[in-house]
Amino acid sequence: MVQPAHASGAASMSLSPASKSVGIGQSFSINISVAANSEAIDTVRAVLKFPADLLQMESFQLTGPFSR
Repeated sequence: MVQPAHASGAASMSLSPASKSVGIGQSFSINISVAANSEAIDTVRAVLKFPADLLQMESFQLTGPFSR
């Protein structure tokens, strides 16, 4: 289930793709993007909720200004 993202100030967060159809045992990727919209940001927090009996997170990767 994808719910609208909430952000402080003018920053916004989005998921891509917004929906995805996959078969049993298939892997897929979701991109979480943050648009600062000219705000100075140094922290982003995202909470993803999903049914643990249907999905399993395998990995995540920070990119852009949040990668080290």
